Amino acid sequence: MHEQAREFWERSIASLTFEGGEPAVGAIAFDVYFAIVIPSRLAAPFVKSMSPRRPPRRNRPISTATVAGVCSLVMPAVSLFRIYLSTGSLWPFKYSGLVSTVTLLLYEYDKMQPRNLEWRAKEATLHTLELIGGWPCALLGMHYFRHKTRKMSFQAVFWGIILGWQGVWWTIWSGGIVTY
Repeated sequence: MHEQAREFWERSIASLTFEGGEPAVGAIAFDVYFAIVIPSRLAAPFVKSMSPRRPPRRNRPISTATVAGVCSLVMPAVSLFRIYLSTGSLWPFKYSGLVSTVTLLLYEYDKMQPRNLEWRAKEATLHTLELIGGWPCALLGMHYFRHKTRKMSFQAVFWGIILGWQGVWWTIWSGGIVTY
């Protein structure tokens, strides 16, 4: 196989025509192709297989906000389970899952928009989705995408919404809201 490639290469180089002592445009592309691509393909069987280089791992440090966020998921989980035991309905789970998923997707979309040089989602839209119940995945999106983590005005409203929801879940857990 190597002998055939060498013969083909020699015939191809010999057939190149030069205009005024300079190689033609096609000859340059031909030369680059056979100088770089063909030798690498011929050498491929002899080169040890190298595993592909992994992208560097993104550092997502565990901060106080992350710990507080994870702790804030306990009350909703327990309260949703209590609603399920008292009513047998899965609708609260479905609603929370749907709104949270939409919120997570919007956080991802909002994070990608500057890279695509497109308009971003309004902060009011993000806060509205958090307010109607998508705050758990908003918390996940903020941590995973590292999005809106430094803007203190956004963080203040976000944590206010979480505290409000904690009050709602505490009221449900303590039996203040009858769920029949």
